[in-house]
Amino acid sequence: MGIATSVGGVIKTARPLVGKTVGLYADAGGDICAPLSVRNAVRRTGQRFLLSLDEIAQAHGLPGISSVQGLSMTQSIAALRKLGTAFEEIPAAGSLENLSNTAKRGGGVVMLRVVDRITGEGHRVLLEKAGIGVRIVDRTGFYQSLRDLSARYGRNFDVDPAAPAVFVKNATSKFVNGLPTLMTYANGLTVKLADNKTLPELDAKFREFKSQKAVSVGPPAGVRSLIVSPGDTLSGLAQEQYGSAEYWPLLWDANRGVVGTNPNAIRPGMRLQIPPLASFTPAQLQDA
Repeated sequence: MGIATSVGGVIKTARPLVGKTVGLYADAGGDICAPLSVRNAVRRTGQRFLLSLDEIAQAHGLPGISSVQGLSMTQSIAALRKLGTAFEEIPAAGSLENLSNTAKRGGGVVMLRVVDRITGEGHRVLLEKAGIGVRIVDRTGFYQSLRDLSARYGRNFDVDPAAPAVFVKNATSKFVNGLPTLMTYANGLTVKLADNKTLPELDAKFREFKSQKAVSVGPPAGVRSLIVSPGDTLSGLAQEQYGSAEYWPLLWDANRGVVGTNPNAIRPGMRLQIPPLASFTPAQLQDA
């Protein structure tokens, strides 16, 4: 499986650009189940692998992870939108059975809020398909039922029926240069969970990793950028830049991190990358 960069290049997972294994977040402890659930949702669906807890907090409108407390599902939905995540909003969670049926169809994970029936204390977890059923994905591990999760925390958890929930979609795959390629954010490195580390240690490790010059996969030579003007469309820009409106998927693939999952959603002020037409293979042009 190849992993595509945001500019359409392909990184072979067997040849990482960074010659070391980088530990990413496991359970960092503390009252931060909301950003951890967002982190786990976007990672488990392949949409964002390298996303720090500070970046997630900032997407919630907060200065950093140290200031995160009591975030609502509505705030996290807005954060997912800001992060450019593909998802479907479920206005009211209803029952566990309702959300389980959504998770069973596959293609993503459900993020939901559960509450203690006695104290009203809230917690955030995921549901994902497992065989013919579903399992609960928590910061502390996997659980087969809310009863098991409740026993882990000494609570009496149930689904918060009035709170919204979110179905976060799996990243799509397509063929690039003849290879099945995961269309997601990646930096071509070996990833493993970092257990038994404190949050400051993990943040320091992540900052050190991101500061390395070789980490960021920059645009290839010849890539230009432009600012979207009122009335612009991807097909119109493809006509201007490539001489054919049919090449608009090339621009979309190169700018999914900015445009998002809807190619019609470009807005004035967006900065788009314009790879040169010569950087695409005949197969890519035919696919477009």
